[in-house]
Amino acid sequence: MEVLDLQSSLVLTGVAVVCRSRPAIAALGHVVATLDKFVDVSVNWTIPDACAFGSVRLLERIAARLDVHGEKEDEMQFQRSVRKAMQLGHLEVVQWLVRRHPNGQVPSNAVADAAKNGHLAVLQWLFDHHDNVYWGGDEMYFAVANNHLEVAKFLNKHTAPPPDDMYLIDEAARHGDLEMMEWLHTERGDQLTYEGVMRAVDHGFLDAVEWMCATFPDVVTTSYIRMDSAAANGHLAMIKWLHEHHGWCTKQAMNRAAGNDHLEVVKFLDENRSEGCTTDAMDMAAANGHLETVKWLHTNRSEGCTQFAMDSAAKNGFADVVQWLLEHRAEDSSSQAMDNATATGHHEL
Repeated sequence: MEVLDLQSSLVLTGVAVVCRSRPAIAALGHVVATLDKFVDVSVNWTIPDACAFGSVRLLERIAARLDVHGEKEDEMQFQRSVRKAMQLGHLEVVQWLVRRHPNGQVPSNAVADAAKNGHLAVLQWLFDHHDNVYWGGDEMYFAVANNHLEVAKFLNKHTAPPPDDMYLIDEAARHGDLEMMEWLHTERGDQLTYEGVMRAVDHGFLDAVEWMCATFPDVVTTSYIRMDSAAANGHLAMIKWLHEHHGWCTKQAMNRAAGNDHLEVVKFLDENRSEGCTTDAMDMAAANGHLETVKWLHTNRSEGCTQFAMDSAAKNGFADVVQWLLEHRAEDSSSQAMDNATATGHHEL
């Protein structure tokens, strides 16, 4: 018969409170144990399950149950547990797991998860206190890709990142993390590729692009930089800078800017560039409900639109766009327009 002392740290708090209010029950260890087991929702949990909660007390409770029955987690369960704890940054849980499994191997994916989520304290503790850790996997990549500069510095100093990590500036460029890029180049000698340039351009990180031009003149040739995606994403400052530095674009720049309602970009391209647009510009603006952009294109451009404009506006429920097109454009709507509107629940059209 299982017996629990009310003073045990393993007794659930709710059970302890109830039993203390009834001294006659509190004196019966087997009754305390029965009550505790009855209300324990974790009775079927494993240690890997419990690691997500970050509670050492919960882990000790589950471990005590396993120990009573002579059970023990295997290496695979340890690795699952430590990965979950590291992923969530539960340092006390990681410490508890290592104490319970002093020879347990911390796998590469667990280290990578901690780096990805910026859990520097977990990585530092493992480096200082546990010898069986697989370093040198993807952790540096994930630290850089997720803007965790201090983690990247720690890993660079204490571990041996693989040689193929020498182009991580490209990953930092995706987020425009200029401080990270400068550190990677200055401290590690990392290099830049054209892919990294375009990531910064497409996402509008002008300060990063200017740094790239100054630092890697052999890689960055502004006349080779296409601005279509930057226009689609509405990065007007980037578009202006690229225009001044002889960047290039296609008709898709204005088409996509119009479709995404970046009217100021559309206006700049119209006033300063010669590529122009196609009927896709008004078609996509109408399809996405951007009436002011549709009006501007109608007034200032000659390309017009196709039946797709009204069909898509009707299908997507943009009654104001449909009404305006009926009043100002000569393109016929297909019978499918109203059918599409009805099919998608826009009966008001």
